[in-house]
Amino acid sequence: MSEFVQQFLNSEKCAESLFAADCLKLILSKLLGTLVILGSVLYKVPQIITIMKKSSVEGLSALMFILEIYSQVITLGYNYRSGYPFSTYGEYIFMIIQNIIILVFFFVYSKKNDIVFSFSSVAFPVFFYFVIFDTIYVTETVIGSLFALTLPLFIFSRVPQIIKNFSQGGVGALSFSTTFMQVAGSSARLFTTLQEVDDQLMLITAGLAVALNGIIMAQIIYYNMIKGNTTTTTSTEKPESSTAASTTPKKKKSAKIE
Repeated sequence: MSEFVQQFLNSEKCAESLFAADCLKLILSKLLGTLVILGSVLYKVPQIITIMKKSSVEGLSALMFILEIYSQVITLGYNYRSGYPFSTYGEYIFMIIQNIIILVFFFVYSKKNDIVFSFSSVAFPVFFYFVIFDTIYVTETVIGSLFALTLPLFIFSRVPQIIKNFSQGGVGALSFSTTFMQVAGSSARLFTTLQEVDDQLMLITAGLAVALNGIIMAQIIYYNMIKGNTTTTTSTEKPESSTAASTTPKKKKSAKIE
């Protein structure tokens, strides 16, 4: 039993004293990390379903998904090469797969597949191989520098979508369920990073993910639930008032009898 605990928690101290405060936090971190990985299997399924139902990628930023998928590959490679516990980064495998599916939908439904989009998609397999497996050209220094770039990459992957939502006054085909899972997952990942990984850059990245994903979720709540309900209420009140006016009987003028 103690050997299993030591392997699962990667801590000799917790194998001896499981109910110590630090060990309980570590157990919670491992459980949250496992839940994040399991949840990532369905991470963008609601978004994929929404696109399939609408047969449209209207309102979605292709740039967001391109930058997101490249930064996810870098993060996966950085964590894998650094030897961090799988429970702290395993979800990136499933997130990458689902983002690839969404990019395929852009090819199918979007009429604006520009050169940058096409080149990024073709270059992706090569980029993936070198970042994950190559140790000759992509050394530890290079992968560390690439991971430092994921911070601005993540910002630029979210900011265009946030600006687009504001400019068009709506969120288009963005899925609330997917965005909610992003916020919940990034919040859990922030906790696991604090507990298991001594890396300030990863901590900043996790905190920024919570903030920017939270802004997008707030936009979905405002445009779809608050503003959407207000618009619906206003549109339903007008016909009722006009119907009431049309059904009000007009008073007939009484003829004077002389």
